Amino acid sequence: MAPAETQVTALLLRWSKGDQGAPHALMPLVYEVLRRLASYYLRQEAPAQTLQSTALVHEVYLRLCGQQDPEWQGRAHFFAVAAKMMRRILVDHARQRAAAKRGGSIKPDSLDEAVTIPMQTNVDTLLLDESLNELATFDTRTVKVRPRHVRYQAAQRPTRSCSQQQLRQQLSSLGSCEPSALPS
Repeated sequence: MAPAETQVTALLLRWSKGDQGAPHALMPLVYEVLRRLASYYLRQEAPAQTLQSTALVHEVYLRLCGQQDPEWQGRAHFFAVAAKMMRRILVDHARQRAAAKRGGSIKPDSLDEAVTIPMQTNVDTLLLDESLNELATFDTRTVKVRPRHVRYQAAQRPTRSCSQQQLRQQLSSLGSCEPSALPS
């Protein structure tokens, strides 16, 4: 084993035993290996990757230092954990980018806002009632079966004045009766 490898192993063991200065002394010794590892992973990513190997190494270092009482078993264990962290960081970064592409910054509506049903207040109720009564004279089943549906459809129509003939056409488009059966 080379002297640097022995020193890395010794620092990892000190870090495992709780030495707070060990991670800071370790970083200059392993930085270049971690940067090469980060470059390798970034080359395998899509060309639109915005992370740089230096930023990836720094993020891994911060996460490694944030661990509670790590128990390093040696250099190989340390580099395996670092490599796994790099993959997780790259996956998290890809998820954030994908979420941003798919409206990740859009705030969802609260449940109260989502269940409110828009109601139109200026529906010509008299004209609707007259038309339903007229429809009942020749198709009582439709008027009995679909009154809520017809009222809902009428409430959803844009506000505009319409003739009785246009209202009959709208009612007939609901599929409840044939337009030829309506009186003209």
